[in-house]
Amino acid sequence: MEIGHTESFDIRTQSMNLLSIVGCKYNELQKLRYELGTELLILYTIFIYDGEGPIISLGKEIIDFADKIGACIDFDLYNF
Repeated sequence: MEIGHTESFDIRTQSMNLLSIVGCKYNELQKLRYELGTELLILYTIFIYDGEGPIISLGKEIIDFADKIGACIDFDLYNF
């Protein structure tokens, strides 16, 4: 699942967008994880232009959600 590209200087905005879409579906996500025997991943892909990177601060809500569904949180950084 993907929430798409959103320009922002704070990834907490994207975290809240993600939670608004899938936050109420943690039971379904846990079930899929167990049925398929797969790992769940929350991946932030960050594009940095001219040295202007975002604030990388995760709120308690996204950390709690990742814990509930057994997901890892990763970051990919690309500097242009």
